[in-house]
Amino acid sequence: YGTHQYPKRQTVSTSTITLSRDGTPIAYELVGTGPRLILIEPAGQFRALSAFDSLAALLAPDFTVCRYDR
Repeated sequence: YGTHQYPKRQTVSTSTITLSRDGTPIAYELVGTGPRLILIEPAGQFRALSAFDSLAALLAPDFTVCRYDR
């Protein structure tokens, strides 16, 4: 049996700030490739203390994971 090396997907992470309709800044991060998937942290959490770090890494090869600060 031959061994075939599949190319690894590159995971790209970008952090951005956008404004809500009332002007409140919202920081968010996109990581991975594929269909968008939004991870919603519990109230009062932000990405620096995320419980979703390992989950986002697992999903990133197949999804574009969006995490935002609440």
